[in-house]
Amino acid sequence: MADLKWVNTHVLRHTWARLMTNNNAVIDQYAENLVQHASDVFKSYKMAA
Repeated sequence: MADLKWVNTHVLRHTWARLMTNNNAVIDQYAENLVQHASDVFKSYKMAA
């Protein structure tokens, strides 16, 4: 569970940093990457289970 908490904190920090740039294109691209990453992580957790 500690890993998940770290990931959440890490993601929030990055998301905040992106929002502070106030660049919609960057935010859209980042969101897309984040969704892809979350999907990959979920798949690897399912395979490990």
